[in-house]
Amino acid sequence: MKSKSPAHAALALIEWGHSAGHYPPELVEAAVHFAGQPAIDRAGRMSLIAAYGLSTWSTISREEFLAEADLPKSVRDALAADPVVNPESLPVVAPAEMSEDDIAAYRQRGIADLANRAERLRLSVLTGGAAKAQTYREKLAEVERHEAAALNEEEIDPADYPYLSAEVGVHGESIADVATLIRAKHVAWTPVNAAIEGLYFAAKADIADPETDIAAIPARIDAAEAAMMTTLAGLS
Repeated sequence: MKSKSPAHAALALIEWGHSAGHYPPELVEAAVHFAGQPAIDRAGRMSLIAAYGLSTWSTISREEFLAEADLPKSVRDALAADPVVNPESLPVVAPAEMSEDDIAAYRQRGIADLANRAERLRLSVLTGGAAKAQTYREKLAEVERHEAAALNEEEIDPADYPYLSAEVGVHGESIADVATLIRAKHVAWTPVNAAIEGLYFAAKADIADPETDIAAIPARIDAAEAAMMTTLAGLS
């Protein structure tokens, strides 16, 4: 079997850290490094991972890093579109007063505003935070293990399911009840979240399209948000 190159092994480690929601400085630095090497990072994921990782840091730590780092354009663009790094709504400006660089920056701020609105809608259902997101993943993994164990008629040891056990007596009378409730919520939420994601990416593409008049961007964002809200209303 052909072994992986050191670069591809490093990419795999970065992806592993990202899947675990763990973004120490060395991981972010490595992601920034590979983001500047598109021949290695063919999928273009490193700039997104670097930007997301930075968004989980404190504002002071992030600003200190950005003051010293030599960021590739792809990472700068990803940061510009990050709602955590740039939480303010898109300002309405007069197109005639804008240079090409201003227009490009305005589009990026529009994407950030769009992402922020989508995130606010999600947070009306979910609890925010990288640690909480990791908790959701681990809890769902327990549900999947419990389902497999139940299907195989294996004995259920509460010690093997700490997250599910913690909710017994609160969200269900047994581990099985809690697992069923979490699975039902996941099944209901997934298509709604997927639809929100589809609306987000469609609007993002429109905003980024050079053919889209920037004067129309605020209305495009409002329309996407309204469509997302309608989709979210279907959850209840």
